[in-house]
Amino acid sequence: MPDLLLLTNRYPYGTGEEYLEPELPHLVAAFDRVIVVPTMQTRGQEPTRAVPAGVVVVAPDLPAGRLGRVRLTLDGLVRGGLRPGLPHLPGPPPRSPVPYAYEVYFEARSQAVARRVAAALAGAGLEVPEVIYSYWLYVTARVADLLAGQCPEGRPVVVSRAHGYDVNVEASPVGYLPQRELLLERMDRVHPVSEAAAVRLRAELPQHAHKVSARRLGSTGSSPEPVARQAPLHVLTVSTVRPLKRLDLVADAVADLQREGVPLRWTHIGGGRPRALTALRRRTSRLVAGSVELTGPLPHDEVLRWYAEHHPSVLVNVSTSEGVPVSVMEAMAHGVPVLATDVGGTAELLVGQPGLDLLPPRLDPAYLADALRGVAALTPDAYAAVCRHNQASWRAGWDAEVVLARFAHELAALAGEVRR
Repeated sequence: MPDLLLLTNRYPYGTGEEYLEPELPHLVAAFDRVIVVPTMQTRGQEPTRAVPAGVVVVAPDLPAGRLGRVRLTLDGLVRGGLRPGLPHLPGPPPRSPVPYAYEVYFEARSQAVARRVAAALAGAGLEVPEVIYSYWLYVTARVADLLAGQCPEGRPVVVSRAHGYDVNVEASPVGYLPQRELLLERMDRVHPVSEAAAVRLRAELPQHAHKVSARRLGSTGSSPEPVARQAPLHVLTVSTVRPLKRLDLVADAVADLQREGVPLRWTHIGGGRPRALTALRRRTSRLVAGSVELTGPLPHDEVLRWYAEHHPSVLVNVSTSEGVPVSVMEAMAHGVPVLATDVGGTAELLVGQPGLDLLPPRLDPAYLADALRGVAALTPDAYAAVCRHNQASWRAGWDAEVVLARFAHELAALAGEVRR
């Protein structure tokens, strides 16, 4: 069997990319060896998650801290061959100064990271294999492209997933996504995790539409029967703590209901940067004492066990941007109703959920509070019907044992397509 090079942002370091955990065993089964390179790992960081046998982690040990990021970017500028006018782009560069500067930064960082990754692979005695799998249509994809271009015996096949922030320009803090045309041109295949993202990419770059097709994520672990309990109302959120997840909105909605005397609890599973966590704790400090639990990040198997032991009433996801949220899949697998914003591929998950509509992307705490009242107001039979529907939908279309195994073997079949 061939080897696979998988480029991640941080996994298995730090937090995030938890949805790789159910995918890795299928990749290991389809490939002789899976080489994982976390392209944002910095010197001194230690892994935070174990990887299965058959996975080799190669750390690039990038310079740490803000000064380290500056040094890395300068290294890319000096040694990356960037020239005025950005001739590496297939089309004219952006005219506005902020997008232009973003293009320069993006390419400089990608060049510098690719150089570090190549050196780390060589230091580990590893060659770039015949298939490179970028987990994001962003820096990891450009690094994959640059590594592929350095292979003297032929260019490997380069495949990229695409999720949310790497597709939706609305999620960009500067309102711009760099290297869209270049990345689509250089990738052999691009597999967004939702049909909505695939449609968007094909519409934006129709000349590369033939390369773009959706490949679903999936989740593992389900309960034999739905575990949700309608009363007392127990609200669950599962995500990293950052602005686009809008956990402040959830806190304010919970506060509104508590002021009305509605008995409810809220549990949030997930970590984040210290500043974001401090802000969330401050926001929840005014809620009823003992009604909020912030568990921090939990390993995947503990999240699944939490569902069975705590019986949440509803999962809430009010993110402003998504690919296909795995947290929603996991809730469905356990027969839990979901209130979620209609962004990214969320609608593809919640097709036909009875009695609970998707939330509008723009909503306020009062709207969310009213939606939670709607969950509490369902008749017991109607609530049970939602639970059964969600679990059946997950089994039919989002079980990782099916969709991720199929994708892993599809990747392995590409190994013979090296371009000489």
